[in-house]
Amino acid sequence: MGILRFANLWKKVKNGKKNFVVGGAIATIALTLTGCQTPNQPSPNTSTQLPSLKLSPLPSHLVKDNKIVIQSYLSLRKGILNPNSIEPTESIATEALSPLASLSPQAKDELSKYYQQNCEKGNAQACIIAGLLEESSSFYEKGCLKGDVTGCRLTALFYKKILNTQEALNFYEKGCQMGDAVSCLKGAEIASQTGQKEKAHKLLQEGCKLKNQIACRILGK
Repeated sequence: MGILRFANLWKKVKNGKKNFVVGGAIATIALTLTGCQTPNQPSPNTSTQLPSLKLSPLPSHLVKDNKIVIQSYLSLRKGILNPNSIEPTESIATEALSPLASLSPQAKDELSKYYQQNCEKGNAQACIIAGLLEESSSFYEKGCLKGDVTGCRLTALFYKKILNTQEALNFYEKGCQMGDAVSCLKGAEIASQTGQKEKAHKLLQEGCKLKNQIACRILGK
């Protein structure tokens, strides 16, 4: 299928229309909208285990509160990188943030400073956690630039929300380069809508290489 038909196909996908024909076969595209994962679609690590973090020692009085913070981060990461969701919603971030309300202002402030310091030392996950504590997209952007795909997806969503489509595309591209097939697909959507057809085609190819069936179907493969 040509890139010119991308926008119309994507509109059908987002509207949940299941039974339309693509490349001579019934598309499996809308499965992602009904909670069913399309076959052979890998995704970035969404493990519920904390990634290995090289952090400076945490003050002992913050250990208990830090467990709440870590669970919020894991909830955010799992929700954002869910391969069954084409477009994560703000409810994912709201759900991840809700446990942080139990932290005292002092504990939240101390933990925020702790993670900001580790972010500045180059730890990508620390940047995302600082972003959670500060509710600031600037830390998500730093996390992306330091290698956490969660930050790329969150930053792209932020720029998309404020209608800065070129910056949204830039961060979807970064996520795609990190192996996030949904970032490839979302970047291709924006590129197609803004007349960047070569870039859209390239992103779809990358998404298809990552075994995203939506990207492959659009390409007619």
